[in-house]
Amino acid sequence: MHSWIGTRDKAVEGKIRSIKGHKKNVWIVLFNLNPKVSFNFVLDENASNYFFSAADIGEYMNLYLNDYIEDEENDSYASRQLDMMLDIDDTILYYYFKSKGGIYDDKIKWIKYCA
Repeated sequence: MHSWIGTRDKAVEGKIRSIKGHKKNVWIVLFNLNPKVSFNFVLDENASNYFFSAADIGEYMNLYLNDYIEDEENDSYASRQLDMMLDIDDTILYYYFKSKGGIYDDKIKWIKYCA
């Protein structure tokens, strides 16, 4: 079976195919295509909206959660961010952290502990 990814980079295809659930989860594929992709799918490392590290993602979420606190009824995106922090398994954040090769496993454990 050939794939678009396989025609571009066999190693990336192999990495993605080795991850359980890759056929049903688009986040697994998208975050593993390029190791420099940020949580919000920005590739320009100099962009002001490049949220790559755990600290950057915390800043990103704080922006949305602040909006949620100020206007709870009109911010369903921020509400979903909060829900994600309460149950991280099978979320975009979980798959983003996992795509970085295990360096954020401690963050996943910490989020689970706090929830």
